[in-house]
Amino acid sequence: MPSDFMLFFPVFLWRSTVTNCRNFILKRFKTNNFEDAFSQFYIRGKLMSPIDVIMTYAWYLEHDKYEWHLDVNNDKDEINDRLPTGHKIKEEDTTAEVATGYHTGYYFDVDSIKRGYCLSHYVTGKKLPGCEPFYATSGVSLYNLGVTTTNGFCDTPKKQQYCKLLLARHYRYVKEEFMTARTNPIDVTLMQKVENFAKDAKFSCARYRTCVQYFGKC
Repeated sequence: MPSDFMLFFPVFLWRSTVTNCRNFILKRFKTNNFEDAFSQFYIRGKLMSPIDVIMTYAWYLEHDKYEWHLDVNNDKDEINDRLPTGHKIKEEDTTAEVATGYHTGYYFDVDSIKRGYCLSHYVTGKKLPGCEPFYATSGVSLYNLGVTTTNGFCDTPKKQQYCKLLLARHYRYVKEEFMTARTNPIDVTLMQKVENFAKDAKFSCARYRTCVQYFGKC
């Protein structure tokens, strides 16, 4: 793989890429049954990410369909040494982009979650209790959501300036979404409503950290 695609989210895919990847695997293992194909390439007991599989397929066979933002930690040359000719990482594949989601198996930092939540409200004109320390911060953690990254996206003055421009764009979009939505798109209390509904229906949801645990109160 050219990158660990589980570090930065969201990942946007063409539906056709998922179908094409599936068909490629079926053809590769000479079967019409995906379970049969899966049993041939899956190593029992080893973790395998569907995102890594699909994005690796896209990198090699549908590269030009996508805009790539790989944080290679300035190790592009080392990574390219193991990639085949015609599929090397180019400079334009390593431009920065904001990551608004993350995988808890790789990274979990309550302060970064709270910072993003506070800044998202702040740009809409809402100041929340307990958020004051974050108003002077840049939100640059949105570029650094993986334990294997050293934040190569923003590690030089020139890159830092570009990262700031992207953050400004991101929060402008957040404000526009907030102002035009019928409901608050960043209202974490909706999670509590789901849990209450589940409780009334006498079934339980998987455990998650509520906004009370994050912020003291909702």
